[in-house]
Amino acid sequence: MPAQPFTLLVHKSATVQKNYHIFLSDDRHYYSVPYQYIGKKVDVRYNEISVEVYYQSKRIASHIRSRKSGGYTTHKSHMPDNHRFMQECSVESFLYWGKSQDTMIHRYLEEVFARRPHPEQAFRSCWGIQRLGKTYGIERLKKACHRAMAFDQYGYKILESILKQGLDKQDLADEPPALPVHENLRGATYYS
Repeated sequence: MPAQPFTLLVHKSATVQKNYHIFLSDDRHYYSVPYQYIGKKVDVRYNEISVEVYYQSKRIASHIRSRKSGGYTTHKSHMPDNHRFMQECSVESFLYWGKSQDTMIHRYLEEVFARRPHPEQAFRSCWGIQRLGKTYGIERLKKACHRAMAFDQYGYKILESILKQGLDKQDLADEPPALPVHENLRGATYYS
């Protein structure tokens, strides 16, 4: 009898995504490969312990298997140079920027991070929010954050929409009622 038990090796094929990761559907987890393989079809071989990625029978990546659903396993060497700066970004640096601009922006950024399961998932949104501050000015961004918070909406896209439409210039009291007054609306007492 062998000293080690037989380990089943599973083979699958995958396409390297634009973010230089492949998706392992069994674990719902993402594994990095060198960015030069973006768009290429690769072979994935994995067992209970490890995940290996091959391109034209040459191993290009090896990872310890993770079962963290929605998680990312990334080797820094797989990142293109212009993405490595993401590693140096932090929640604290974005919050520091927000606090240096205005307390409303700071509170908004705190909530953007709080609503994401992983802080890194909010980085792109925060970079976009910083760009909006440069494009539209901090005063307008502050008002847009206030408006978005009033409607419990958090992220770059909602702020961009508010600013593009000029809604930050309107007073929140000028908002139309949530439901129009209409004779066919039954109201809460109808069901009593």
